[in-house]
Amino acid sequence: MRIQSSKVLEEEIRSVGGIPQVMAFSEVYQACRTGVVDGTENPISNFETQKMHEVQKHLSLTNTVISVTPVIVNKSSGRALPPTCAASSMQR
Repeated sequence: MRIQSSKVLEEEIRSVGGIPQVMAFSEVYQACRTGVVDGTENPISNFETQKMHEVQKHLSLTNTVISVTPVIVNKSSGRALPPTCAASSMQR
């Protein structure tokens, strides 16, 4: 299974019987397509945006890694959001 470089992820994959393979993200699609790896550890967004659905038959949502992605908008865009949106209640 392809993982990013992380001792924690390596141990996590080994603990469930997998063989972790650290490789550059730029190599992942081809590695999946050719069978070099059977799966990847990636955010769910990559499944569509990086076309991983073309080379990965299955997807497991394990919730083992939490990534924080900031959303940044300028003041006028933030103010234009509906009141139910958390970003519209940001300090202005």
